[in-house]
Amino acid sequence: MRAISPILIDISQDFGISVAIAGSLGVAYSFPAAFLALLFGPLSDRYGRRSLMLFGLTFLILASLGATLAPTFLILALCRALAGLGAAAVSPSVFAAVGDYFPYSERGRAFGWVVSGTTMAIVAGIPLGSLLAGYLSWRWMFGLLTLVFLIVTILVALFLPPTEETHKSKERGLAHYKSSFSLILRNRSTVIALLSSSMFGIFWQGWATYTGAFFIQTFHISTEALAPIFTIQGLAILLASRFGGVLADRFTKKSLAALAMVFGGIFMILLTNIHGSLGLGIALNTMTAIPASMRFVAGNALISELVPIARGTMVSMNTSANELGTMAGSAIGGLTIVASGGYGILGLSFGTAVILGACLLHIFVIEGGQEKATSQA
Repeated sequence: MRAISPILIDISQDFGISVAIAGSLGVAYSFPAAFLALLFGPLSDRYGRRSLMLFGLTFLILASLGATLAPTFLILALCRALAGLGAAAVSPSVFAAVGDYFPYSERGRAFGWVVSGTTMAIVAGIPLGSLLAGYLSWRWMFGLLTLVFLIVTILVALFLPPTEETHKSKERGLAHYKSSFSLILRNRSTVIALLSSSMFGIFWQGWATYTGAFFIQTFHISTEALAPIFTIQGLAILLASRFGGVLADRFTKKSLAALAMVFGGIFMILLTNIHGSLGLGIALNTMTAIPASMRFVAGNALISELVPIARGTMVSMNTSANELGTMAGSAIGGLTIVASGGYGILGLSFGTAVILGACLLHIFVIEGGQEKATSQA
């Protein structure tokens, strides 16, 4: 999602469309990512994480290459949808694999490393893409992504070990899907956790769609001037994810996730409603990213242990919930920008959603690792 944030204005100008319509690329990506994850998650439980990752990465390569060459906005949107298909296979498999390879007591730090790795795309790739887009064309952003996904595919194929046999379901076909989904949907704690993830998706991934447009239109800066903003944000996420992983293992993952959501929501509301200098805007954007990163680490660690026997399915449903929130956030953001002509209501909507999600998480979700520890005592 952050790939299109710094180039949203350029895309809208190139194709002669509004920023709100260009923002629908977020929906084009998130729709298949949300629903197809439900298909791929149970398959990763059955056949292993590595195969699904390679499958999804192949589609991400093709989608990025297609976006680089897209002659029309419709073709670009179709390529983003294809990227969503790839993400639907990759994301749940990656997070479920972390749950497979690391015990719950160390999983916060493990997820911190994963987020740190992906954040390098923000620290290096997104600012570089912003510069390429500003000086050359927005298409260079997708060209850069094509190269990155190709490298990742080679690394996964060569170095990622297969999932252990003990994590693979013995059921087949529809019976496997039915039993996996039933384990999750009959549990109030897991359903509320998914709802909370959706609200976090509205807040953070929805904001990711409009971050670049917000700074360009609010502070009248150029596309290439976004590069240092995303670099600062990326460095903050990088550090916060590592620190958040340590805190998640030291305290309860649920408490850290809920608290981070509350602070993230408050900073989001301040960011979009305080009309100050560019420096203040950058500071508040960075302060919003820090708790968001901690929530991502702690929340994913929490989700990975709620239903260990169907970890791939649970993580895929969490991905779907998050992407549904992304779609809602992209749509809400576009509507509020058109209706209000600014970003104040957008930030208020996103901030309120994530604070409500934090309350639901704190009150209703039971931390899986605690249950497991009790049962083993």
